[in-house]
Amino acid sequence: EEEEEDEEEDVPEDTAEDTTQKTEETQKEGEAPTTQDNAEKPCEIVKELFSNVENLKQACPTKYGKNAPTSWKCISDTTTGGEPTGNDGAICIPPRRRKMYIGPLKTWANNSGNDTQVSGEAQTQGSSNTTVNVDDGLLKAFVESAAVETFFLWDRYKKENKPQNTSQLQLLTSTLENSGEQNPQTSLQKGHIPPDFLRQMFYTLADYKDILYSGSNDTTSVSKDTPSSSSNDNLKNIVLEASGNTEEGKKDMRKIQEKLKTFFSNSGDKPSTVTSGPSSVKPGSNSGNDPASWWKQHAESIWKGMVCALTYEESGAKGQSSNIQQNSGLKSALLDTNNKPKNTQYQYKTVELKDNDENGAKSTQSSASGTKLTDFVLRPTYFRYLEEWGETFCKERKKRLEKIKYECRNSEQEGKRHCSGDGHDCTENGNLKHKDISADLYCPDCYKQCRKYKKWIDIKFVEYHKQENKYEGERGKLTKDKSGG
Repeated sequence: EEEEEDEEEDVPEDTAEDTTQKTEETQKEGEAPTTQDNAEKPCEIVKELFSNVENLKQACPTKYGKNAPTSWKCISDTTTGGEPTGNDGAICIPPRRRKMYIGPLKTWANNSGNDTQVSGEAQTQGSSNTTVNVDDGLLKAFVESAAVETFFLWDRYKKENKPQNTSQLQLLTSTLENSGEQNPQTSLQKGHIPPDFLRQMFYTLADYKDILYSGSNDTTSVSKDTPSSSSNDNLKNIVLEASGNTEEGKKDMRKIQEKLKTFFSNSGDKPSTVTSGPSSVKPGSNSGNDPASWWKQHAESIWKGMVCALTYEESGAKGQSSNIQQNSGLKSALLDTNNKPKNTQYQYKTVELKDNDENGAKSTQSSASGTKLTDFVLRPTYFRYLEEWGETFCKERKKRLEKIKYECRNSEQEGKRHCSGDGHDCTENGNLKHKDISADLYCPDCYKQCRKYKKWIDIKFVEYHKQENKYEGERGKLTKDKSGG
């Protein structure tokens, strides 16, 4: 049984009651035809989803239940499974990914997994131009899963960044005034997604892409967009091991992978819906017969659904039966009249992740303008998780050391000015009791924080070296592919 580490500070865990697009883009003449999702469709899916609070209640055990993972899990990425050896290293999976919501995908696999990718009817716009209205159960499952995940991630993010007492509020207010930043909700109301949370959205979308690609029929290459040495069999294993904390979770993901494989096999046997006009999809065209082309067509819709989810919030007094409603102010700030992200900096093809956090891990290869989402999702899983590990390590370490300083070297509080890590006053005035192992603790809070930090940093030490041993091999795969070897 895996022991969950003391990874994060406790944050009040609420139940669902408490926390609780037809594209108008037209194709240019001569451009390769692709199936386009209606621009409003993702937000309509989210609207229908959140109209029933039970859909959020179903996610609570995954996100906040007693078995919800709270620690990083280091695994072998090979199909042999088992614990990673010291020589081979490991890929470490973040707790965020381990409890990522996939309920609608499980439902799709159980009920609709044998459907082919292409369905629906063509709808005519004008006399000559037509578009394909994709009635895609798989797309809906991804949009719903990502929307619920985003809703809960945002709820937790707000709680983690909320001042806990008056002194913290004063300190935060002063800090925010100096930095020009606002608290998360105020920032969102002004149409600004906090950079740290935007990063979480990047991580999340890339993880849903991994699930899709793990259902590929190609066992030698994930897709034409990824290195050929990135074995799809290994990706399948990573996705399996990342799916929850139980064998039942792995069983559910294995079924999703099998249905995805069937889905793409069937779609390749049947022609796509053909319509007349410039926007027609011809048989044999790149219409979603493999994960790469499906993702190219639908990733933007999943992203739109995630942004739409940010416009919903819990309504009703705490402790009473509540529901989820769209906040008109947030909708106006984040979405345009066609339910697309209003600000170009949050649109799928232009949104970027910038390394402007002085406390976070930096990417040595990032461009001055940042990393586009469309490029970020193509990064191998190992390197995405390594970056997330480094970024969260830096922030968590800083937070823990600040608590130690507050409890052990606090010049403003009597009894917390010169405390040793074992909880004693280590000055002459304290009679050097830190040398007496049987002496009562003079600084119990300091001792508590130091003990927690030692336990945490020991775990991080092991995780670091497991990933370090994996690094050269993964880096070698990338350089080999680039050199054509």
